[in-house]
Amino acid sequence: MLTQIDVVYGNELGEQALALPILGVTPKESLLIRKVTGLNPADIDLFIGDYARDGGTYQGRRVGNRNIVMTIDLNPNPALGETISGLRDLLYKTFVDPLVDADHVELVLHSDDGRVRNLYGYTEKFETEIFDIETLAQISMLCPDPYIRDLTETVLTNASGTWVSVPFAYGGTAETGFYAQINISADTPTLTVKNNAKTMVFNYAFLAGDIVHLDTNRGQRSATVVRGGTTTPLLAYMTTTSPWLELHSQTNTMNVYGAAPANLIAGVKTLKYRASYWGV
Repeated sequence: MLTQIDVVYGNELGEQALALPILGVTPKESLLIRKVTGLNPADIDLFIGDYARDGGTYQGRRVGNRNIVMTIDLNPNPALGETISGLRDLLYKTFVDPLVDADHVELVLHSDDGRVRNLYGYTEKFETEIFDIETLAQISMLCPDPYIRDLTETVLTNASGTWVSVPFAYGGTAETGFYAQINISADTPTLTVKNNAKTMVFNYAFLAGDIVHLDTNRGQRSATVVRGGTTTPLLAYMTTTSPWLELHSQTNTMNVYGAAPANLIAGVKTLKYRASYWGV
């Protein structure tokens, strides 16, 4: 379960975090979380093509935006010089005007099992009943990226060489992209990267010593090869039937190879990813 939510913002003092404890909270806390919704899986839009007669056919799905709604009780401590108005101003600055050069708010989620995950949202509504006895603030945020992700990357590196089959267990519950550094150890006209049954194929005259950088994270996808200090994009050499590979929550078996599976002339040196989750 969640123990604390940190709201990251920045001002003239640099990046800071407003800590909102959940577990072990006491009435002395200045800001008390009453309720948080939107931490379950985001709504999924299903595309069904209807037949002219009965039924239809499934055509895919799309995960919509995540909507986080936080209800916070303003509980000023007069001994510390706090006021309702001052706490409200603090929440305005934190959620509505969080950064000098950006509008997003980062929420860092701490769990009792030690996991630290985060997500990014944009405040769309801030409501408070100024004249009510109960001084509550309700903040609604939209998250264009609907997934909750590990705060830090998982980095796997083969110190003794490279892997042709990468051994790892993925702990996320949703698919996620990854970065891989692939070292070419012999000349080959083809490089294949495979995870489960999906394969990416690059038809390029690779030479021994080439280093391939592959990034399949959504929004920053790229593939390049570095040879003698020169970087060449590989997207034009990727076959039209190649999908962008991602790590799956069920199983992962990643392999890389050259012109034929038996021709093991390429290997993964480094694999990086941030595990993704449908909800907490």
